[in-house]
Amino acid sequence: MTEQDQFDRTALMRADEMLRTAARTAAHVQAELNADVDEIMGTISSGDVLWLQFFQHGTAIVNDPDAEIDFRVMTDHVAARAYYEKFVAEMIDLHKVVHVRDVLTDWFAFYESIIYGTDLRTGKDVRIRHVVLFHVRGSGVAGEVIFPQNAARRGLTGDVDVSTDVLLERSGDLLERVLDAFRRGDADTIAKAYRADVYVGLRDFSSAGGSPLRAATRDDVQAYYEQTFRDYEVVSVTVLNRVCEGWYVFAELLLVLRSRSSGEVVRARSANVFGVGPDGDIVGQVSIRTDLIGA
Repeated sequence: MTEQDQFDRTALMRADEMLRTAARTAAHVQAELNADVDEIMGTISSGDVLWLQFFQHGTAIVNDPDAEIDFRVMTDHVAARAYYEKFVAEMIDLHKVVHVRDVLTDWFAFYESIIYGTDLRTGKDVRIRHVVLFHVRGSGVAGEVIFPQNAARRGLTGDVDVSTDVLLERSGDLLERVLDAFRRGDADTIAKAYRADVYVGLRDFSSAGGSPLRAATRDDVQAYYEQTFRDYEVVSVTVLNRVCEGWYVFAELLLVLRSRSSGEVVRARSANVFGVGPDGDIVGQVSIRTDLIGA
């Protein structure tokens, strides 16, 4: 086998893994459209899970830019089932999900989507735009983390053009500032990029798999990064995939870290959505990652 043959074979194997990701996420979304809780739970993998969801007025429909938002973190199958039972019975009757932007990898899928349905609380038809990360592990979905457009647009009235060059450049610059500060281990500069009150959900670096973390303030964000930099020296950060919009930035990162206690070098891939507010600051972050593995 030639070097080119081996390269092509590896590329096709990666494509097969991406197809598995697409199939598992599609099965999960279809089960949600079918409003069948048992079917939905059958698409979720065993072991630890991470579900991050936004609520308004007691429902997962976030379509009011001015209403208070409740951001919840669910980390086990019992909580996930309780959420879906409430979702199909009391929240929304899903009609259609249209993906307008996507990134497929061997371990996650990223979608920017428009959701059409009926609000079961009011009986009114709704149209919701959001971005979502599906973490795929084993035979199913191990995580679903969502960031709705209206969480980034709270307080705005009327339509906003989120595709102008100015807004895209602003979002791209924001990501670069945060990544540069992360490489330097500068928690203070990172925290200053966030709004005072935020919606942040992720797994920390306290262990290989990490513990779920929910941050509601800029101070919480700074404390998280300070602890991370006390535990690890950042060796390198590489952007593997990037999507910039006026109201969010998505980035898949390859992280190489060195433990300050043991000296071991570890690596992980993370997928992150940063919600960008009207003033150009980070109003929220939802993230998933692989386990830390020795380099």
